[in-house]
Amino acid sequence: MYAPSTQATKTRIQAILDVDVPQKLSERAELWKMAQSGEIVNSSIVLRAISRVDILESPMVLQYLYDLHGNIVSGPDGEDKVTNIIALLTMNQLADILGY
Repeated sequence: MYAPSTQATKTRIQAILDVDVPQKLSERAELWKMAQSGEIVNSSIVLRAISRVDILESPMVLQYLYDLHGNIVSGPDGEDKVTNIIALLTMNQLADILGY
């Protein structure tokens, strides 16, 4: 299966990339809590951005993402492909991948 990139997907991808995700885990966890509780506008974008960083930092989770959903986006593996996949998945699918 291959999902074509629509303008809405491109907009979501750019919004994900625009989020400044802290590298420090405690700060990242605090941002997650704020987004999860609804304290942040567009919280799903923030959660997707944090998920992106978490997935890219974990080789095992990254491989799991590719195994489950790598076929929905064409192109070589890497940050761009991960971002595209995350933009296309539902929040429940992301939660399942990350074990939430």
